[in-house]
Formats: sequence, structure tokens, C-alpha cells
Amino acid sequence: MKILLFCLLLFLYCSDGYQIQLLNPDSVNSYPDTLTYSTQKCSITYRFSISEDNGDADMLNFDIDAIPIPTVGNLIVMSSPYLESSNKLVTVTLNPNFGEQGSFYINMSNGATEVFRSNTIKYQCQPMPLPVTILNNNYKNWENSGQDGYYQTYLKLNLDKYADLENLAILVGNIYTCKFEQFGFDILKLTCTIAYDTAFTGPFGDLSIKILDSVNPDTSTQLSIGTFINYTPIIPIFQSSTMVNSLSNLAYRDIYMKIPIDNNQDRYFTPVINIQKPYLVKVVAGNSNSKTMLLYHKTISYGALDNFEMAINYFVNSTFVYNSLYTYSPSDLLVEPMTLTATNPTNLYNLYLLQMLSSGQLYNYEVSLSYGNYKKTILVSYPDGMKSKLNNGIMEAGFYAYAPPYKNSVNLGFKVTGLGKTFYTNYQPPTFTLNDIIAPSIEGIEFINIGYQQIIIRIHATDDYSGVYSIVFDGFAQLFPSDLASGNKLDGIYEKFVDFRNKSSYFTSSIYDQLAIVYDMAGNSASISPNIIPPIQNYPMTINSKYEQSVIQLDRVYFSISGVIDVTGIECPNTLFINFTNAHHDEIIRIEFYSIDVTTFGIWDNQYQMYKADFIIPKNLFTGTIPYYVYYRTVKFDSLMFPSTGQLKITSDNADRMPPMITNIDNTIAGGSQIGWTLTIEDGPNGFSHGLIKVTSDLDIGNPYIIELTGIPDSITQTIQAPLIVSPQCLTQIFTITYIELFDSAGVKSTYNDLSFIKSASVSEPPVFKDISPFISIINSATLSLSIQILSSLTCTADTLPPYIPNIVTYNSVDTSHYNRSHTLIFTARDTANTNALSRRIKPKMYLHSIFFETVSTQCEPTTFGANDIYISYTCTFQSIPYGFGQGYPVQWTASGFADVMLNFGYQGTTNLTSPFVFSRNYSVIETVSVPSSSGKLTISGKNLGTIENVEITFSNGETQIVPVIEGYNTVIIIEVPMDKNISSIKTVELPSNNAPMPDEYEFVPAPTCPGTPQCSGPDHGSCTISGCICIGNWGGNDCSLSGVNTPPIIINTTNPDIDNNFNTTLPDGQTVSLRTLLSVISLNELNKNGDDFKIHKFSQWIFSNTTSQSDLKGINEYTYESNITNNNLTTNVKVIIQYFQQKETIFFANQFLDMLPSSIKYKIEISPYSFDSNLNTLKLVMSASIESFDNSECSDGSSSTNSNLEEQEDQNSLYVRLNLNSHVLHGRLIKKGIIDNRIQTISNSVSQDNNLPSGSVGSTIGIHIPNFKKSVLLDPDFSVLLDTSATPSPNNNKNNCEASSKSSKLTKSQLAGIIVGSVGFALVVTISTTYYFYKRHSDKKSLAQINKKIATLN
Repeated sequence: MKILLFCLLLFLYCSDGYQIQLLNPDSVNSYPDTLTYSTQKCSITYRFSISEDNGDADMLNFDIDAIPIPTVGNLIVMSSPYLESSNKLVTVTLNPNFGEQGSFYINMSNGATEVFRSNTIKYQCQPMPLPVTILNNNYKNWENSGQDGYYQTYLKLNLDKYADLENLAILVGNIYTCKFEQFGFDILKLTCTIAYDTAFTGPFGDLSIKILDSVNPDTSTQLSIGTFINYTPIIPIFQSSTMVNSLSNLAYRDIYMKIPIDNNQDRYFTPVINIQKPYLVKVVAGNSNSKTMLLYHKTISYGALDNFEMAINYFVNSTFVYNSLYTYSPSDLLVEPMTLTATNPTNLYNLYLLQMLSSGQLYNYEVSLSYGNYKKTILVSYPDGMKSKLNNGIMEAGFYAYAPPYKNSVNLGFKVTGLGKTFYTNYQPPTFTLNDIIAPSIEGIEFINIGYQQIIIRIHATDDYSGVYSIVFDGFAQLFPSDLASGNKLDGIYEKFVDFRNKSSYFTSSIYDQLAIVYDMAGNSASISPNIIPPIQNYPMTINSKYEQSVIQLDRVYFSISGVIDVTGIECPNTLFINFTNAHHDEIIRIEFYSIDVTTFGIWDNQYQMYKADFIIPKNLFTGTIPYYVYYRTVKFDSLMFPSTGQLKITSDNADRMPPMITNIDNTIAGGSQIGWTLTIEDGPNGFSHGLIKVTSDLDIGNPYIIELTGIPDSITQTIQAPLIVSPQCLTQIFTITYIELFDSAGVKSTYNDLSFIKSASVSEPPVFKDISPFISIINSATLSLSIQILSSLTCTADTLPPYIPNIVTYNSVDTSHYNRSHTLIFTARDTANTNALSRRIKPKMYLHSIFFETVSTQCEPTTFGANDIYISYTCTFQSIPYGFGQGYPVQWTASGFADVMLNFGYQGTTNLTSPFVFSRNYSVIETVSVPSSSGKLTISGKNLGTIENVEITFSNGETQIVPVIEGYNTVIIIEVPMDKNISSIKTVELPSNNAPMPDEYEFVPAPTCPGTPQCSGPDHGSCTISGCICIGNWGGNDCSLSGVNTPPIIINTTNPDIDNNFNTTLPDGQTVSLRTLLSVISLNELNKNGDDFKIHKFSQWIFSNTTSQSDLKGINEYTYESNITNNNLTTNVKVIIQYFQQKETIFFANQFLDMLPSSIKYKIEISPYSFDSNLNTLKLVMSASIESFDNSECSDGSSSTNSNLEEQEDQNSLYVRLNLNSHVLHGRLIKKGIIDNRIQTISNSVSQDNNLPSGSVGSTIGIHIPNFKKSVLLDPDFSVLLDTSATPSPNNNKNNCEASSKSSKLTKSQLAGIIVGSVGFALVVTISTTYYFYKRHSDKKSLAQINKKIATLN
């Protein structure tokens, strides 16, 4: 059923070329709701988009045939055309009885003639099953959610349609409190904690929920889900300290409680506060038994005084304890740090200055400006809109509102709101005398699919008088007159290219949930219903669609570094590889590791055939599993439901998520113009790394001084100097630290007074503030040392007049249709009284103002100085003016923020000057270039491309080639490029354009070549990829010529990790052959800088354990051996894990997929820190592999070579080895990859043949060379016995008796037995090309003893 419905989500293709798209798969795949209870009938409404290809007959009439006809025959069919389109929206409503199912067809006709009949569309009226049952077995395994005190699990239910589980799930009782979240049709996630109750002491019992019937809520299923409470009687040992900012005149109030806990052992223990507003609970230090927790709340409400009570909840000795630790009642309200007061607007040539007076500390804030129905929200930051500020501290600021001189039909003028106030409700400019009382209109909408989630929006819009200004699809796209492709602003076609691949995971609403709006230049507007907007291919019709999640499910997931990752003192760069069923390769996914505030993005990787996302795990995290979300389109996947390969597990000896703390601060005046602060900063074990301080003068609140700080990450307590040199001043000033941010070496940040962020938060729905203040321990005393007063040291003329701009010079005009839209203006500012110098330190900004509140700005730089700095000339360069800026109206300028040394600030509004802006459309602009598809198709997007017929390609070797456009629009052209050359840039031919480089993700990849004849031994054996052969089925080897051989389970040696394997196998001709292999771990050697053995550490004793039950892999036998060596008084632990695979598995290690065939043996070798005698020394892990024969033949040889084919692949440093004994052929492949200090690194390998072994034996010593490391080493070799169907004697073997021995064999050269040793670290391939039968078991022990004796003497 799901497969069919997924097809419906896309298209139902009909024989006559018509396409039918189901627009509402969620609603038609739903269980009936309570509205159907009385009738016992479903109401199923299908919404179809039906499109026709050019030449198809017109669609006029629609009806349906249902089989069987639903009871009472209640069939309703309605159709309506999309805007200016022959496509139709068809709605079909069915009312079948409960339990009834069937199918129907849509018939379309042109008058009396039937055009076509659709494919079969199934329907089903299925009530929700009762009882609801849980299908997964792990639902009682509660996991810590990442915020201490909250636990989570999930239920997989017996549901195959949508029911609103988030509202149908009801918590039983009031002991727990839970948040429900639904994934797809059948999964309900629970995130739960203990309800806030000061009197509750227990008992708990299991957590239970009811799932209400979707039709009859009086019927329900109760489900018991166990509890996350651990009843083991353990008494936690804790203490607490509380820090509250209790000073007066605060803009916000911080409240902290810090609780160190011992003997916790992961029991329920969490701090709480008696408010319902968000607060942060965070584990900031410790380990699983001993940790430090922090409760943090920031109150930003100005209207009330909240009384706070902080406590802890914990469970001990069968009793739940509420322990009140601190109460606080603030004595005064918070104070707004900035006030705005409206003044009268000023008309400056249609540039209206909506003035406000402000005082106090500045921060960025939002202001909403509107004229008529058109509204725009802008972010205001200093010196935006500043008109003047005199040295008495009062600043006059405003918002420039440039609008055409038209009155609108609703007679609405300017309106300004911000900071919770309305400053102007309907200001009518007196010069606006032209009337436009007729709203614009959207006549047609077309969406042209260019690529996956890449479309062209084409709009036909008209207006009778002032002209169309903007067309808005809220949150998706906005079109302006600069997007006009043909016609004019009164009747034109607008076109815009939209690529929403990197946006779809952020969509919170659909454009089909809201109106599309068109505005004209007078502020009139008109909207159209989303029902007549045609569907967008690959656009999510429903946000977070439960149906889509039911058909797009997790396929597989891996981490490049997996297992339990030790991040003690070291970070771990890692990569997530993930894939979904029915996924599109052009999608961009988003991953949120929400408990550690890490977000990353992933794109499709052709090599791995999965999505790939790089990220870094910070060091010293708390031991446990890091939860994360993956967003594909708008659908969210939770790692809680992922298999073991998708669980990110870490451990550390000492967690540190507490940011740097300032434990003491002193200010100093060094004399002259130098002041500063001395900070004592503590952070351990991460250590303070870097930070910055902003220092602001009370007379210059918009231009803070910035002091950068640098620490020593390994030092827990540091004394940091923060000096500030202030030039001699004309006025006495107070310099105050107004902002601090400090980072430790793991990136954990503390922040003081981030006022812009704090003030942007909603008071009614505040967020969880996560940035902790560095002043926790001195929260009330720190402010005493933040300010330093400097007395005036210069004698300056009294002056309260702001400087001004006597003239302005425009150096260049700008064509806003050009690909180079830089623009430079130079102006000179001077002191009004010609008595005081201008300030060189304070730099102004230049603003360009366009129609309807559009503004761009740039920082100006002083370039010319008059005598005694009585005037300064500033150069203001705009690097790239927005395309079409001005929309054909004059562009006007203002300048703000220049000042004299008396700290009088000035501005200049436009006089009768306008900047020379034109919009010629004489150029093409290339904005984006896609990566070519496998067929060479390349998409170019930009502006004014409609007349382009040819494109010039420049290759990396300097050659050029002209290629034709195969499909073109005004905003997009498509070409085909050669795939055998490396492209560097592209430009258009018919019109001048920029020379656009290829995107960063473009990589020229030559056609892959692989070993084997044919490559990879043919398509039945494997396929050739850029990373080498990918073998299929039971084939293996670098060229897929080796076939797997089943062997009995290995006989485990409990003394040491040696594999002494004897087994029989049958060759293709039916002959039985007995084989034996010996694999051993010998020693760990330290090498000097010359690569010579410096110290040899042999393993004297191993501790054995059978860990099969602990493995995450299925169908394996696992055995663990642990030993150690000591060097320089440091004990190094070596762990060898041997895994025997009973069935084929794919292992992912060090960014490589390893196919483990049945009977494969894999070694996993872990090495803890080793004390090197020199930083230049390295290690070598010595292993051995040997083969023994008793035919007394002397013919054997060994050879090694580098495989040139694979040198060009990702594992290009692999070394291949060939050894021969009689007709036995040993192939070796040494892959140089290991995980060293939590990083995938290249390692070297060596193989040497021992010629001193007894006659009839051949052995090799394998050395895995490990670079100098600090923390850890992980290697992952594996072994498989395979049949070589292509082996031949070595060309280096010149002994005739070898050839004779081969000829005497009953086997052909294509029927040879062998052993392959495949490895990350090494891969050793052994091919046995003989029928010799190893049967003398009584002599094996003697021969083995001889080999071991030789091995012991190696190195």
C-alpha cells in the first residue's frame, strides 16, 4: 500500500501523456476522526493536480467510476483551473462505510468525447485498530535525552495510516510529565521527566499512557512503558551554591545554581525551579559517578516581580525527595536600557526621517515599517538612522522611509513599530498627491522545473497606474521590477530562479498554507488563494509530512569513527554517512547534535552512495550517547530510532562543558593614556583559549573599543591582561566593559551582556538562554571593577554643534544591471565652528536608499586629512550594489556617524543630489553554476540570460570552447559540457558577463580504471568505481576474481590471539583439499627516527574473554584479548578483538566499506597511550602469516610491487605482495589507513619474507607502522579464505620444478584455492594453487613449534 501511495505522491502517469499528482497524501492516508463517529462513514477527499502536455486535448469535464460504488453512492467531483493555465485542480470526495475499500478511476472528457481514464486509485475506510499494540521490544530502554532530568524512548505501534498521536496520547496520572512527538504513521516518541511537585515522595510505578481511538475518544488502549527511575538504593552526596544578580537597574536578571554530586551513578537527580518559563539544566563537569550540574534561568520580563525557589529532585531509598535549596524575591523591576521617543517626521525629498530620541546602552533591534499594505521589518544597528548625538548624551535617530508619491486605496500612510511601541500609525506625507486606488492583479503563475528543488517562478502581473512593485510568496520568494523578463511594470512577466535545496529542511510552513500577495507602488495589494497556485515539483506540500516519513525511511547509517570514542583531552573529527529509502541525491540534509550545539550539513557522495556530513566532536564531553536529529526535506529523523551503527557513543575521564569563568577582575590606570583590566580566568581541564572584550565610553556608546584576549589552553588558572590605550581626550569619560565573550579550547563559550540577543527574545515566549555569564562566582561584585574614569587631558574649545558635510563627490556611476556593480562615493566632513578636529577613530557609514525601505550600507574609511584634522575626507565603497537596486527610481544617500573630538556626532541627509544609477539590461550576470551531471548537463542561473544562445567554457589548461544553449530562460540557461576536461570558468557570448568559476564542490574525476580483465572480472563479479572495484555476491579481492570459501568456526586459543586454522574445502572439480593458516600477533616495537628497531616489546600474557554477547554485530563470534607493555613507567594497554563472521556483513571503518564474506576473520586492535622515548620515534605492530608444506620442494619466491591502477584511487598508497610456495601463490594488499588520535590517518606497512623457515614452509612478517601519537590507535585488519579463479605462477619464479609441480596437479589454473587477508592497516591475499593435501596432523605440532621458534627470533 505504501509503495502505491508513494507513487501517488509523485505522479500517476496515464497512457495519453496526462499527468496526475496527488496533492494531499497525508489526509487520504488517515484514520477517520471524531466527526465520523455518528455516521460511521469516512470522508475522504482527494486533491489532484492534472496537467496536459502540449498537443493534448483540452480537459473540460471530469467524473469518476468507483469499484465498488461506495455506500449511498456519495461521490463528489469538482474541478477548477489553475491561474492562467490549462492545468486543473480536481477534488474527489468519497464517503464509504467503515471497513469498506475499493478503487476508482478519473475520467476526463472533451465535451462528449472521453480523453482518457486514469490508472487505478485505491481507497480504504479503515478505522484505527483496537487495541493499539507496541511492536518494538526496546521501548523500556529509556535513554538520557541530553538534558539531564529528561529521558526518552519510543513506541512503534501497529498503525499503517495517520492518526494524530501527539494529541491522542494521554499521560496516565500526574507523577510524570511528558512531551509526545510523532514520526511517520506508527512511531511515538516520549520525552519525560518527573512532574514538579514539592509534596510528592512516591511511589512511582510504571509510566503509562492511553492512546485514544481517533473516532471515539471514550475508547482507548492503555500502554505501560516502564520507568526511567533506577530503584537501586544509592544515596547521592551533594552540595549547592546559588548565584543571583540582585543589583538595581538591571536590563535582565541571571539566576544560577551549581550542584556538585558524588555517588550519583547515573541515578535520577535534577535541579528544578518553580517557574514554567524555560530554564537550562546542564551537566558541566564530571563523569558517570561524579558530576557537576548547573541550573540557569534568565528573566527578561519587565512587568512583574517573580519569586524564585530553586530545589533538587532525586530518588533515594524508595523515596522521592524534593529538597528546597534557595529562595529569592527581587526588590525592584527590570529597567529598559534604551528608550525611544517619537518626534515629527521630516521630508527630505521624499526621504522621510521618522525621528526618535534614544538614550542608554545601545543594542540591535527590529523595527517594522509599512506604507499602505506593504510592510518590511528591518534590523537597526548603530549608526543606522542616527541624525545627531551631542556630547550631552542625547541621540536623535530615525528610519528613512523612501516611497513613491502615491496615495493608496486604503488611505494608509507610514506606520512604524518597534521595541513594543507604535511611533506612527498613519503619517500621510503632504507631498503625496497622486492617487492610485486600484489594486494590482496576478493573472498567471507558472513553475518551471529546472532540477531537483530548483525552479523558475514566472508571474504575470498587472497594475493600472503606479505599477507593480513586488510579488511575495512568504518565506519562499519575492519578486521585484528588476525580475521583469518581458513587458513593463503595468503589464509584465516576472521571472525568478529559486533553489531551495538548502532551505527545505528549515521550512516551517508551506506556501500552500498562505496567500500569495502582489503590491503596487502605492502600497495597494491583492492576494490569491493557494488553491489556484499550481504545485511545485519536489516542494513539500505538507510540512513535516507524516506520510512522507512513512515512505522515506532510514536505509543505513555509519560514522567514519565509531564504537565508543574516547574524547579525553582530544577532539574527534568525524563523518556521518546516511541514506534513506526513496531519497533524492540532490537533497541537502541537516544534522543537529542538539545536546552539544553542533549543526552540520550533508550532501550526496557518489563514492559511498550515501549522504556525507563532516563534523567535529568536542573534547571532554560527558560519557554517554550523543543524540541528534537528521532533517531530510522537512521530515525529521531521530537517532533514538537508529541502529547501533548510527549511535554516537563517547567517553571521557573528565567532562568539561563549563565555559571559562572570571573569578577576579581589577581595573588599572597605568598613567597617561593607558588603562586596563586584570582578569583571573579559570577553566579546567579544557583551559581558556581566546576571547574578546568590548569597552564603551559613556559619551560614545556606538563605537566600542575591542580588546582581543589569548590564553594558554592547558592552563587551568590564568591571569590575563586586557590593556587599552586611549588617546588624550577633550572630555572626561567613563570607560566600561559592556560585553565579554570567552572560549575554552573545546569551543565552550561564556558571554556577558549580549544585549542585542537578549532583547531580541520574546518576553511572552522566551527561549532557553544557553550562554552562561563568566561572572557567575562574582556576579554582584564584578560591576564595581568594570568602569574606569579618565579625566580630560586636552584643552579644547567648548563645542556642542555637530560636524557637517559641505560637499560630496561621486566618482562613478553604476549600472545596476552590470555584473560589476561596485560604487564609490567620497565626502568631506568638517567641524561646524572650525575650532575642533574631527575624530580619526570614529568611522561613519554611508547609506543608499531605494524605494520602500530598501537600504544598503558600507563602512567609510578616512583618506584625506585637513590641517589639524579640521576636516576629513572619507571614501565609501559599495562592493556590489544589489541587482536592479532603485527599481528605476532615484537612489538617495545619507551618511551617519562622523564625529569631532568633542564627541558631537553628525549626519547628512540628501539634498537635491541623487546618485547616478541606471538599469540598462545590456549585460548578463551569472550568479550560480551547477556541478555537471554524469551526462554533462550543466545549469547556469543569473540575470538577463534570455538572449544568450552560446556559452564560452575555459578549461584549466587555458583552452576555450563555445557550446550552445540547449534550453534557455531569462534567469536560467542549460548547456552540455565535455566531461573529459577540467573546467575552470564560464561566461556568456552574446552579452558581456562575468567570468564565473566552477563551484567549490566541482571536482574533475577522470573515468575510473580498475584491475582485472575485464575490469573487476566482469559485471557478474563487480563494478568499477572511482575508489576501485566493488565486488558483488560472494566475490572478493581487488579485482573481484576470488570466490569465498566456507570454513568451520575457528578454534579459539584462550592463551593468545593466534589463529591456527585447519579446514577442508572442495574445489570446483570436486577434489577435497585440507588447508591450514597461522596468524599471530607478535610484538609492539618502538622505532627510532631512522626506522630501526629501538625497543621490542613482546606480549608475555593475554587476558581472554568471550565478548560475543556484547557485540553490536549479528551473526558473529567475538573474542577479546588484553595485554600490556610498560615503557618509561607508562603502561600501554593493547586490546585485540577477533571476530569470526558466520554470514556476509559490510563493515565500515576509516571511511571504507569492507565486505566481510562468510567465514571471514577480522582483527580489531586498540592501543592506549605509549610513552615514546622521542617525539621522532614511531611504533610498529608486528604480526605474522605463514603457510606450511611437506612436499620437500625448494621452489618458492617472493615479490612485491605497487599496483598502479589503485594508486590513482582513494587508497592509492596500497602495497600489493606476491609469495609463491611450490604452486601456492600468496597475494598481499597493504592498505595504509588507521584511526590515530581520533583521526583517520595514513599509515605505512611493510612485509618481509623469512627464508630461514624449514623446507616446505613459507612465512611473512607484517609490520603495521604507527606514527607518533598521544592518545589512541585503532586498526582493523581482516582475513578471508577465497578461491582464486585466475591465479598463475609468478613470472619471477624461474624454477622448472615449480611449473612441473603445477602441471602434475589435477586442477586447472582456474581452479585454485587461496587465502585472502584484507585489511584497513593491511590486506593479505593468499591463493593456494595446488591439490596437495595437508593430512599429517601428527606432524603439525612439531612444524608449528618450528615456525613459532623462528617468529620469536624476528626483529
